[in-house]
Amino acid sequence: MEYGNQVSEDGVNLQAPPDEQELVRTIMKKFGSYKRHRSMYDRNWLSYYRMWRGDQWSDVKMPRHRQREVINLIWSSVQSSHSQQMDVRPRISYIPVEPSDQPMAEVLNDLVNADWDRHNWLVPLSELILDGYIYGTGYGALGYDDEADFGQGTATFDSEDPFYLYPDPACSQINGKDSECLIKAEPVDTSRLKRDYPDKKNFIKADIKDALKSSKASINEFTYKSSNSDRDMPDVTILRGQEEAKDRTLLITAYMKPRDTEEVEEDDEKGEKKTIVKKVYPQGRVVKIASGVVLSDEPKLPFSNGLFPFVKYVNYMLPREFFGVSEVEQLESPQRTFNKLINASLEILNLMGNPVWIVDTSSGVNPNSIVNRTGLVVEKEPGSEVRREIGVQLSGTALSLIDRLENWFNEVAGKYDVAQGEAPGGVTAARAIEALQEAARTRIKQKQRNVDATVRDWGQQYADIVLEKYSKPRVFRVTNDEGATKYFRFSTAKVEVNGREMIKATLRNYVQGANGQLVLDENVQEMLVADRFDVSVSTISGLPFAQAKKEERVLSLFDRGIVDEKEVLEQLEYPNAEAVLARLEQKKQAEAQAAAMAEGGA
Repeated sequence: MEYGNQVSEDGVNLQAPPDEQELVRTIMKKFGSYKRHRSMYDRNWLSYYRMWRGDQWSDVKMPRHRQREVINLIWSSVQSSHSQQMDVRPRISYIPVEPSDQPMAEVLNDLVNADWDRHNWLVPLSELILDGYIYGTGYGALGYDDEADFGQGTATFDSEDPFYLYPDPACSQINGKDSECLIKAEPVDTSRLKRDYPDKKNFIKADIKDALKSSKASINEFTYKSSNSDRDMPDVTILRGQEEAKDRTLLITAYMKPRDTEEVEEDDEKGEKKTIVKKVYPQGRVVKIASGVVLSDEPKLPFSNGLFPFVKYVNYMLPREFFGVSEVEQLESPQRTFNKLINASLEILNLMGNPVWIVDTSSGVNPNSIVNRTGLVVEKEPGSEVRREIGVQLSGTALSLIDRLENWFNEVAGKYDVAQGEAPGGVTAARAIEALQEAARTRIKQKQRNVDATVRDWGQQYADIVLEKYSKPRVFRVTNDEGATKYFRFSTAKVEVNGREMIKATLRNYVQGANGQLVLDENVQEMLVADRFDVSVSTISGLPFAQAKKEERVLSLFDRGIVDEKEVLEQLEYPNAEAVLARLEQKKQAEAQAAAMAEGGA
């Protein structure tokens, strides 16, 4: 069916079927409501981005001769903390709910490590954490790509632009009990939409002037106009029917968990008809809209776990609120004050080095010929005056105030000298310095706990995706505890056991054959998964200062004979630990034999 292009002010194509118009109108109404709610938090996001990038004077009208220098303390603060967090890779451990699922939990641990290394998922994790620093909230998106890995398919994980997601105003978590809908509004190439939805290509039109991803590079603001909202959306501008619109269209995807119910008749155990109330969409619903019409309407969410395929990271938590507090929000004001002091001092120094000339109009001297040049001789008419006016001197307190302001900035940012390895004045005891350093790292530990919570949610959904989607046999490569590389083939399938739907996982290892090549083991290991898995994540112990402290403690215990070599290597997560222990054991046996032979010879 072909549609016209009569789009109403509330974003509905008036030539679409009535039921479709009503669905579009409902979603666009939600979109407007969600957008108004998010505007309480996102109104300064672009300003925060500019501050982080160092564009800190563009919004201040000043004469061209005034100083506009920037010493970007915000960049220094954000990048130093972010680098510490990204210095350690999260380690995900799956814990079975039922004891019988322990073998499968061990396989999942190998799978997540293999996929993490293969797809380099530390990069999108780093991006969403950086979004949290700048905007207060970062998002990750989970998915499944059927065509990836040479048609085998694989789970995917990407960072999501915070400007494009609009959560339910009633919820505090993406998949909380009050979260009924999550809307993603993203600019997409119009040609791509027409290619993906050929039956709707006649009505898909370019309606976006530009997209935020390009505007952030040039620090421009664009807004989306809609009659169902009393505010502008800080990401795109809709141009209905204007020639200057570029070839991009706003794609709105609504992930929903509708509570609509209906009465249906079913046979009970006795074969009698019984009316029961069921949800219309028990597995959720996903609707995609563009140019005022419905592109697709799926009666289920992407995965059978019934969750929105997104995870959230907050930089600093706001009690009982969805969005977090960014690093830049708290540092913007002291950064601007610091810039003003620096530039005021530079202007004073500039005036002192280039004092003002006072020239009588009757002096006969051309003011344009007077320059601050060494040995300059100025000839003037008798009775007139040509002199220099001494500039304003730099106050002795200016530099001390700048130093004091920098200290205040670091206190707000949570950066202390002792946390950067500098010994505090007046404290010389090693234990006292260590205690101060531990206290100074409290904030970075809290951020890392937020990372753990995000990765834990992601790990839970990853396990669900694996059990549901990894039905094609595929080969994985992992490094075992001995530091050697091992390969195995894995696949899943849905089965019914005693009336209960379960997942059967099939595992076959690769072993070394007679010719030295790896071949599939004849033994097939089959595992039934009875329930979901708990997920454990801890990255705090992997932070550089935590690793150094743990290493110092375990070596001290080893020197005192309290722990042995095996415990030391396990605590330090030393690669190839098993092989090292085997060599140590061989060395001890050789030394014992040599000692015995020496005693026998004596």
